[in-house]
Amino acid sequence: MINDRQKGLSNALSTLFEGAEIRFCVRHLHSNFKKQFPGLLLKQKLWACAQASTPEEFKRKMAELKGVNEKAFDWLMKKSYSEWSKSHFKTDVKCDMLLNNLCESFNAAILDAREKPIITLLEKIRYWLMNRYYVKRECKKMGAACGEKDHEIEKVCSCRLFQLSGIPCGHALSAIWSGNLNIMDFVDVSYKKDTLLAQYIGIIEPVPSLDKWPDVGQNPIYPPSEIVLPGRPKKPQRRETDEPPPAIATKEIRVGHPNHCSNYGSVGHSKRSCKNRAKDQNVKGKRMGRPPKTNPTPSTVKRNIRRAKQQAREVAQGGSTSQTQPQQSQQQ
Repeated sequence: MINDRQKGLSNALSTLFEGAEIRFCVRHLHSNFKKQFPGLLLKQKLWACAQASTPEEFKRKMAELKGVNEKAFDWLMKKSYSEWSKSHFKTDVKCDMLLNNLCESFNAAILDAREKPIITLLEKIRYWLMNRYYVKRECKKMGAACGEKDHEIEKVCSCRLFQLSGIPCGHALSAIWSGNLNIMDFVDVSYKKDTLLAQYIGIIEPVPSLDKWPDVGQNPIYPPSEIVLPGRPKKPQRRETDEPPPAIATKEIRVGHPNHCSNYGSVGHSKRSCKNRAKDQNVKGKRMGRPPKTNPTPSTVKRNIRRAKQQAREVAQGGSTSQTQPQQSQQQ
């Protein structure tokens, strides 16, 4: 279980899922870390410690962090290693993820169904999973017998100009080595192609339409009443100042970009707040807002006269039509 360090989540997860490994998302961990220890160097050191795959490598990365900033080292020492570093994860859990991007991907997949009623929401998720299981089973792109984890190891070793070979060693493990015992890694069977396909061997049965569902005698589930909250709806996600915008963003975040005045080319202010524009008598700025009630401008006086004449014509036309209608009814 990976969470974002919200209060109460750890206690709830440990109570509901007893014995499950509880991890913290390293990105959210860094969000709390950078409040006291900002900077790119410390961020890189933190991620190096989190990505260390063995306890020995973890100790070396932590020693490097201590040499850069001892207070940051003490801050991380107070955290449990098994919650944020690969080097202390359980080996029976075949997952070494450090981020909760998996739930973000699932959230993006059901984005259209999130605001639907509960029945429609569940039906869309069922349809999406049914189609996904079929696509995964019929996938023809993966030609090799090993998965992405094996290819990563092969890529690292091949860059060092070693001849690779795989040797099964039992207990669902295989060793990839090159004749040099210092460069050896073990690949679990969970990263094999056969294991991946076995995860999607089951199928999700289709469900008939809603009008063919049996009547169980229970009250139907209606959508909740619509409550219109005051203000503009806040649908976009609140992002941090240093967080990059999404790929579909059309407006660039102007963080750290100084403003330029289009009147004089000065830096540090915009055209609207330009003080030199007010000093220049030849340039008259456009007055913003409603016209003043006291000391109106000539254009405002003309506008008020035209509005009064228009209102008088409307009243006269309305009175004439109301007088002619009774006379016509009397003649009839």
